[in-house]
Amino acid sequence: MASKSTPTQYGTVAVTIHWLAAALIIWLLVSGKIMSNAVDEAFIRTILQFHAPAGILVLLLTFFRIFWWWKKDTKPSAIGNDPKWQKLLAKIIHYAFYFAIIIMGGSGIGLIRLAGGPSVIFGEGSLPAFHELQPHFMHHNVSKILFIMLILHAGAALFHQFIKKDGLIGRMWYK
Repeated sequence: MASKSTPTQYGTVAVTIHWLAAALIIWLLVSGKIMSNAVDEAFIRTILQFHAPAGILVLLLTFFRIFWWWKKDTKPSAIGNDPKWQKLLAKIIHYAFYFAIIIMGGSGIGLIRLAGGPSVIFGEGSLPAFHELQPHFMHHNVSKILFIMLILHAGAALFHQFIKKDGLIGRMWYK
């Protein structure tokens, strides 16, 4: 499999970024929900020690992915003869993913900065009430939007794979 995409298949770089980011985003959504319901500061700090670096990694992967599409690679051609509204919706969802991830990364960095920086995460001082910090509103609400987009994205991929049977998921996997 080539590192760059072809008209019918995503390349290894795009596939790796996609699935690594997807796994990390799922982890981030789950761990964020767990932290928001937890009360034990040591437990929250333990999760946060993985949550914050994973969030930064997703942000960096997203910037790299945007650069990759912009400068180095081309996306495969659209599959099938979907109606224009579906193609437009797919494009909007993909751009919205990038936007939401950038907002999540920025608000997450803002939360950590206002909380006292990495030293607070890694053991010095007590954790603040994150929900009282300004960026929390954005971080919390965009996470809900990101979850809905993830469900729509996965649902659309499964629809293509199992209802339309057009092999869409195979295009975003290693061959």
